[in-house]
Amino acid sequence: MKYPYSIVYAFGDRPGRGNPAGVVTDARGLNEADMQAIARLNNLSETAFLFPQEDPGMPYRVRFFTPMHPIPMCGHASIASAFLYWREKGQPERIAFSQATDVGPLRLEVGQAPGSPQIWLEMDRPLLTDSLDGERERLADALRIPPEEIAESLPVIVNERAYLFLPIRSLRTVQAIRPDFARISAMDQELGLHGWYVFSRETLDPSRQVHARFFAPYFGVPEDPVTGTANGYLASYWHRYLGGLPEDSFRVEQGFEIGCDGLLEVRYRAEGGELQEVWVGGGASLYLEGALHW
Repeated sequence: MKYPYSIVYAFGDRPGRGNPAGVVTDARGLNEADMQAIARLNNLSETAFLFPQEDPGMPYRVRFFTPMHPIPMCGHASIASAFLYWREKGQPERIAFSQATDVGPLRLEVGQAPGSPQIWLEMDRPLLTDSLDGERERLADALRIPPEEIAESLPVIVNERAYLFLPIRSLRTVQAIRPDFARISAMDQELGLHGWYVFSRETLDPSRQVHARFFAPYFGVPEDPVTGTANGYLASYWHRYLGGLPEDSFRVEQGFEIGCDGLLEVRYRAEGGELQEVWVGGGASLYLEGALHW
């Protein structure tokens, strides 16, 4: 059978910038094994599979697959899916809707902007949970950096979705990381981690506040070009440890070490010390449109 298929670059203004996601816009007829096999063949960080619904406010349910495993949520593939839905609806000046995901319904807003549409995704808000401060030396060894390059003034911590947040002292050190992917994958299995979000407050562009890299080799993603989920989840860390205000935003650059040059913005609102809303936003562009045969 033929299934409509596109590749969209999310968090960039043109193909080659940002993070490419495969999107099957009508996956009815595919089962879990099919979707995993297709994602493995695609060999992109994530492939999204959309299942249309008869609900104009929530027009599709979406499943996300890395080349190795299904995952409950993916930021850049959500942005890519919303971009295609916006195009299907005639590229209106603004459209708002929700998508059904394995972490619950999440809102999306798409609006026209110079260069590329601007797409905002509401994020789920997992809590920060376990400290891995005692693992600093092993983490540094896996990244092939000196342990003292992990920022002493900030915690190494994991959230409920098993994302590790690892603050690094300088931009130069983040750029110099040459990961031992076999060791990271083994530690992911040992410690139950989804991936490593490695970041510095020092940036290439002074108008941005975070320079980041993300490694998830156990899921078949050695280095992700731009990670919507991890950057959205950074809002909890930002608010608690980096002096974030009750309503705040920050801009992130990611993927520059692998030539993808992605940019995104995170906005959040908190009350009583707890996050109430988190949104991740950025551009998108179409790279490929056609069909896959399965």
